[in-house]
Amino acid sequence: MAIELLDHQFELLGENADEGVAFGIGLGVSCDASGFDPGSNDWLIQDQADPFSGATRMGRDVRQGSTFTWSLHVNTVDEETALDALDELADAWSPDNLSGGDIMVLRYKVGGRTRRVYGRPRRFAQSPDNRILSGMMPVTADFKRVDPLFYDDSPESITLGVAYESEGGFIFPVTFPVMTLPGGFHPGETFVSGRRRTWPIIRLDGPLTSPQIQTDDWLLNMPSLTLNEGHYVEIDTRPWKRTIMLDGTSSIPGAVSVKTRLRDLSLSPGHQSFGFRAISGTGTGSATISWYPAYASL
Repeated sequence: MAIELLDHQFELLGENADEGVAFGIGLGVSCDASGFDPGSNDWLIQDQADPFSGATRMGRDVRQGSTFTWSLHVNTVDEETALDALDELADAWSPDNLSGGDIMVLRYKVGGRTRRVYGRPRRFAQSPDNRILSGMMPVTADFKRVDPLFYDDSPESITLGVAYESEGGFIFPVTFPVMTLPGGFHPGETFVSGRRRTWPIIRLDGPLTSPQIQTDDWLLNMPSLTLNEGHYVEIDTRPWKRTIMLDGTSSIPGAVSVKTRLRDLSLSPGHQSFGFRAISGTGTGSATISWYPAYASL
């Protein structure tokens, strides 16, 4: 289980890991007084200068994730214990088992709120000088964020059920009124926290056939999908994923209608309505939509 962080403490862990390696004020590897720089988001821009008027024609702007940088230090009693204290963090900062597309999670607590970002560790520079003889060693570390958003550390979610022979309803609590849906959809409503649009992770549990999920902004249609009892499909719409996985092991991209693009399936903050329908002979099929509320700053 992830540790309870104090202010100006951080934890680096694998995306699906329960715990990782913590550092920061009050821990074995600590931050300098001004040792944390969240960086600034760079922009990919398409501006073009008009050669006749000199005016700038503004194109599409896309923000990139910044690089977190820390000035850290180990402060122990002697050279040997300083090196020992650094081993665990140095090992975590150099993961050997990441493949293309894999990312890590960086949790942090600043100003009393715990949030997370996604990316990969980069530079980890140990800079011993004569202070190491008394157990003091400075360290500089970088973490490259995969996108420009900051996320709550705990997800929100809603689960919608399918009743026997498609006659069922939804799982409470539900806030009314809900949106008007086409026939056969069963509704639910919840509140999406945060200040920016965020990316849902959608899990469909069988048995069910031809599931559809409707929100205020989009329709997810999977007309060719049949899931038997005990199996599930997970649709991860996050920009660094965009995957559709059966039982967490095999990709099934053709299960989604060609009219559906995963990049369009974001959730806006505020009250959000959902609808779900599918054919489920036992009435135990369900859809769970979860998301991490997103923000533009720490």
